[in-house]
Amino acid sequence: MKKITLFKNAHLYTIIFCLTCSFSFAQDFSYGFLLGGVVKDITSTNEGFKTYSSKTWPQVTKFPLNIGFYGDYKFSEKVGLLANVFYSETADGYENYTSRKASINLQPLIKFDVSGEYNKGFYMLAGARSTFILNRDLENNWKPDERDEVISDFYKPFNFGVNLGFGFSIGKYIGFQVIGDYGFAMLEEYKTNTIGAYGNVYLKLDQLF
Repeated sequence: MKKITLFKNAHLYTIIFCLTCSFSFAQDFSYGFLLGGVVKDITSTNEGFKTYSSKTWPQVTKFPLNIGFYGDYKFSEKVGLLANVFYSETADGYENYTSRKASINLQPLIKFDVSGEYNKGFYMLAGARSTFILNRDLENNWKPDERDEVISDFYKPFNFGVNLGFGFSIGKYIGFQVIGDYGFAMLEEYKTNTIGAYGNVYLKLDQLF
């Protein structure tokens, strides 16, 4: 009888512990919907290969912004981990053509809140970006027999960059971010780097429910 009582108590304590942890996590975790855009300059160290700029330019979705979600976990009153995940379509300018690509982007960022209360004021961001290329296309100034070869060999399927930026909350439901980006090794054949910035507006969905 005593063993059964101890087992029941242990089971009850486990449930209480799990519920407490879940409640604590829910209190410290926030999430929402993200809209934004990106503008970058493309530079190359290859002589004779001219590069220009990259910017948000949707062709498939016809939607004029990057679109995705974010999650924000608070470690303390000053520090947290913010992750942006979004779909993007961009147009990249090169010497004789414009290349359009669609991608999924992940930005894990350390968030340092400057104000006295987390997630309710100005904050700094630092971290990295990973970009996974979904597909790519070229303008029609390439001959049909050249397009497939160029498309398959042009972009690397994955590239990354480092991020530094800031953001701030606008009231209870809306916030804004500006995230500087320095990118590496975007193309297969040519040595290129990118420098630019992402601008995001986000809606705090956790505050609506």
